Amino acid sequence: MGNGMAATIDTHAYIKRFINVGFTEEQAETQTDIINDAFIDFRNKNREDLATKIDIAEVKIDIAEVKSDMAGVKSDIAEVKSELKSDISEVKSDIAELKAETKAEIKVMKWMSGFMLSLVAAIFIMLLKSNLTF
Repeated sequence: MGNGMAATIDTHAYIKRFINVGFTEEQAETQTDIINDAFIDFRNKNREDLATKIDIAEVKIDIAEVKSDMAGVKSDIAEVKSELKSDISEVKSDIAELKAETKAEIKVMKWMSGFMLSLVAAIFIMLLKSNLTF
């Protein structure tokens, strides 16, 4: 092989395959060199884009951490949801209590208004009677 680089493919196997289908040894070696060079060029150009086993393991760790964080967030959401339900229940209870108090106060005010109206009417009648006698 003419490029002097370490083989990245099984060049001997490729050469044998080319010879078995009718290539001369020189043609087989040339074709194998071309394939090997193309593979090396591709690998070198795309090296930054290719993930190693270590890269994949790191991504798996990152994914596990994200899943763990998501579980924590889900737990936080469940806790907030529970607190909100409790707060809503408390507000509903407060509203019901205020509603009952307001109804009671309205009843008292109605009664007092009726009483005051009766009192004013009685005073008015007394004044009318006293003015009539003069």
